Amino acid sequence: MLTRKFSTTFLILLGCVLCLTSMNIFKENQANKIKLVSLDLNRKAVSLKGNKMEEFPNAERGFLWDSDDSKTKKWRPQGITGLNEGGKEYIFVSWYGRKEESKYDSRGARISVVDLSSLNYRHLLLIDKNKKTYPDMHAGGISVVNGKLHVADSRPGNNLIRVYDYNKIIKLPEAEAIYDYTYILMEEYNYNAPIKPSFISFDKDRGSILIGTFAEKPSDKDPNLMAWYKAPKNQQEASKFNSTTNKISVYRLPDDYKKIQGMVASKATNGKTILWLSTSFGADNRSNFYKMYIDINANTPKKPNILKPTNSHSRKYPPGLEDAYLSVKNELWLLTEFAFSEGNYKQEGLGISEPTRRAVFCIKKSKITPE
Repeated sequence: MLTRKFSTTFLILLGCVLCLTSMNIFKENQANKIKLVSLDLNRKAVSLKGNKMEEFPNAERGFLWDSDDSKTKKWRPQGITGLNEGGKEYIFVSWYGRKEESKYDSRGARISVVDLSSLNYRHLLLIDKNKKTYPDMHAGGISVVNGKLHVADSRPGNNLIRVYDYNKIIKLPEAEAIYDYTYILMEEYNYNAPIKPSFISFDKDRGSILIGTFAEKPSDKDPNLMAWYKAPKNQQEASKFNSTTNKISVYRLPDDYKKIQGMVASKATNGKTILWLSTSFGADNRSNFYKMYIDINANTPKKPNILKPTNSHSRKYPPGLEDAYLSVKNELWLLTEFAFSEGNYKQEGLGISEPTRRAVFCIKKSKITPE
């Protein structure tokens, strides 16, 4: 009888211990997940102004990375997006690790979170559910949709959009750091992109994601494709991603536009659809930024429909123009990728012997609306 009572008491105590242990583990895991507004930003960007601002036509405001990030060739910035959260305006920028520099491609991609009010920022490493990085992932485009960060993965055999919750930033103990990163974003789910996702943006007028493909020499074999679709809101919806439910519509741009790096669409006050394109041609050559109107309702004999831009005009920008993002303030944000020591480019007309290389800047929509 005494033994039975002892066994029962022991099991009850054991159950309590296990319960408390589980609660402590849960609390510990919760404590390690940080909301965006509570993130400790440990780096400082520099405001873009004066002669440096003049290098970027029509630029309204912007910033330069700190000295280390401006000079590094181990990482290159690619995608850009942003949001307003907790009364603050943030810009997110994706970077990819370069194979040419100490095999940094094994590190995959990272996201810089920038508070525009203070210009403080921090890098977050992207990892999968197994705490593994994404070797050689370019992360050429990113976009915030439905409170999640969508990242383009155009590696051969992937063609995926990977989704992360930017309000569940994980802080790892120093002993568990991944490539010296203790702040990470872990993938929640992914889905197959309808076309190769070289870049991505959110068309707020249509409430749809817009993605497009990079083509060095566009042709029938390798066309300039673009597609709108409704984003899945969770893993369950992502697993059922299809052309009907997600309202996928695919179009083709003329072959005249080569090496597209970023694409944003928006409605003009005249009701027409504006399309902006960023294109770039290496560290020695200036980039082209295009503005145009497109008619997505026009039908053509070929499928997908080949769009016929009207009022298309371009303007030169410094080398390495990449992704683009239109904010709720109707500011179009752009960025350039090359480090200071890369290329032999010289800024023309401004008398600048050391042109700005790696910058993030925005232009008011009203200044880049097609005529």
